[in-house]
Amino acid sequence: MAMMADGTSGDVNNVNFRKPRPTLPSYAKMRTVADDIARKVHAALAKAEYRDGVTLAARYQEPMIAIRRPTAEQLA
Repeated sequence: MAMMADGTSGDVNNVNFRKPRPTLPSYAKMRTVADDIARKVHAALAKAEYRDGVTLAARYQEPMIAIRRPTAEQLA
């Protein structure tokens, strides 16, 4: 099992831009999404296998990003 450390992973967009949505009261969509997630987590917890001793590990790797530097002519 892998756990991502950044919260932006995955498809988190729940807006269908091709089909306009009805106007909802403030926070209604947020509550709908939160309730859906809570139900799914609750169902998953019912199947969870609990252990009293586990080993956790973490890895980090600095990404290598190419850098384009300006030429002397561009700097002038």
